[in-house]
Amino acid sequence: MGIYKKRVIGGKIIHEKPYRYYDEYRDFSRIELAQQDLIDNSIMELLNKVNPSPVQIDYDSHIVAKIRNTLIDVITRDLDLCTERAFYP
Repeated sequence: MGIYKKRVIGGKIIHEKPYRYYDEYRDFSRIELAQQDLIDNSIMELLNKVNPSPVQIDYDSHIVAKIRNTLIDVITRDLDLCTERAFYP
């Protein structure tokens, strides 16, 4: 079953993909995960830095994804600085 992990739930064997994966054939490397974490954490830091409200913004993966996708478009397409895979593996 490749990268799928087996778990037994209620007497049934369940095959699950790891939490983070690139494709069916390999897991992310530590360097790729570090790059993803750097970008996602930087987005949250920026959001909280420019937030005019005194309330801290909690991590929201949907909001982070919207901003990250816009960054990917600007960095990879508009500025042509690198590939999407190099920016966010």
